[in-house]
Amino acid sequence: MSITNLPSRHWEQLKDIFDKEFDSDLPDAGEIYISTEQGKRKGFILAEPLMMVGQIYVYPEFRNASARTAMEMVRFMNNRFRGKMPVGCIASEARFKKLYNALDMQEIDGTFFRKN
Repeated sequence: MSITNLPSRHWEQLKDIFDKEFDSDLPDAGEIYISTEQGKRKGFILAEPLMMVGQIYVYPEFRNASARTAMEMVRFMNNRFRGKMPVGCIASEARFKKLYNALDMQEIDGTFFRKN
């Protein structure tokens, strides 16, 4: 078995797989590695850059039910990296899930959210 980088100029060959299997467009950035054996493709893996939000902290005197400060900070991250790389966030508590939903981030598995 051999694993090699597939140059982005050849990613179009995988468009149908992304459409049918992942219900997704081809990625804008990253690397795709193809696994081959005896000249036949066995599979591939996509390695995407991702800006991960580590922590969100709002000083106590600015905390309120609207979560305006937290929303502004996450919105800033989404705008800052739009078109460069996706932004990912973990919803460790229900309040974060509400926040990411309000910002139209895509829920991946119940706790992980992403915005391209």
